[in-house]
Amino acid sequence: MSIERLIHRRIRLRRPLLTARGAIAERSVWLVQIGRGWGEAAPLPGFGGEPPERCAWALERLQRLGIEPDAETPCARAAVDGARRAEAAARSGRPLAGRSGTVALCRLLDDDGEAPPTAPCVKLKSCGDVRRDAERVRRLLARAPQLRVRLDANGAWSVADAHLFTKLAASAVEFVEQPLPDQALEACAALRRAGLRIALDESVRSAADLARAIALRAADAVVLKPNWLGGWEPTERLVAMAQLSGLAVILSSALGTVIERLHAAHMALAWNLPGPHGLATGEWLVEDVGSWNEGVIPDAPGLGVEVQP
Repeated sequence: MSIERLIHRRIRLRRPLLTARGAIAERSVWLVQIGRGWGEAAPLPGFGGEPPERCAWALERLQRLGIEPDAETPCARAAVDGARRAEAAARSGRPLAGRSGTVALCRLLDDDGEAPPTAPCVKLKSCGDVRRDAERVRRLLARAPQLRVRLDANGAWSVADAHLFTKLAASAVEFVEQPLPDQALEACAALRRAGLRIALDESVRSAADLARAIALRAADAVVLKPNWLGGWEPTERLVAMAQLSGLAVILSSALGTVIERLHAAHMALAWNLPGPHGLATGEWLVEDVGSWNEGVIPDAPGLGVEVQP
C-alpha cells in the first residue's frame, strides 16, 4: 500500500531542551497516512536518523513513484512500516500491540529544581559539567529518595570527566546514558569496570554496532529509538540480541508526536519490555496531533488514538 497523505509539520518545544551537545527548540517531522494507519518520520540532525531533506525525498519518491525507502533512510522506512502495520491492525479490529495494557514510562526533566516528580523514574540531560551534574542528582534524591534517576550525556563527556562522575555519583544513578562519543566503546567498558552503569544510545544504530558493544562488554543497557532504526523489524532484532546478552532494553522517543511515541509504546507492550521507557515527552511539545493517556495502550483498533494532523 502506498502513501495516501504525507504531511510535514514543524512543532516547537515549549522551552528549549538543553543537552550537553546543544539546545533543541523545534522538531521537524513527516506524518504518513495509509488507510486508517499513521506513521511518523522524526529525524533529528546531530542526534539520529537521516538528514531531513533525504527523509522527505524518500517519502515523496514512494508517494509519486512507488519506490520504497531503503536502509539509508531509516526514519522514512519507520514511518511507512508503522503506517502499514497500524492500518492492518485497524482493519483487524485489534490494538497494534495485539492487546491493551500499560507501559511504564520515564519522565524527561529539564530542571532539577522542579518539585519532586510523581513519576517513579526520571531522566536528566547532562549540563556538561560533571561536578554540577552530580550535585543535581543528589538534590533530586534528597527530595525524593526512592526516585530512579538516569543521566544522559549525549556522548559529550571526556573520559576524564566520566571517571570523575563515577567517583562522585556512580551509585546515585540508575545509569548514565551515552557518557562518551559513540565509538569509544573500549573506554565505556573501562568505566563499567570502575563502577559506572552505562546505557548506550548513539553507539547503537545497527546490529553490527550492538554486537561490538556486547563483545566489549561496554554496556548494562541499550536505549533504542525505533524511529531512527527503521521501524518494527530492525528494532525487534536489536531487542532480541540485547536480551540474549543480558542487557536491559529501553525504548525511547525521538521527541516526535504522539504517533511516534505510541508506535514505540506498542512495541514495548508487544515484546513485554518492562522499562521504564523514555516515551513521556508529549509535555515538551507546544502542540500535538492527538491526545494520549501516556503509558496506556487502549483496547482500540490500530494505534488507538484519533490523529488530527
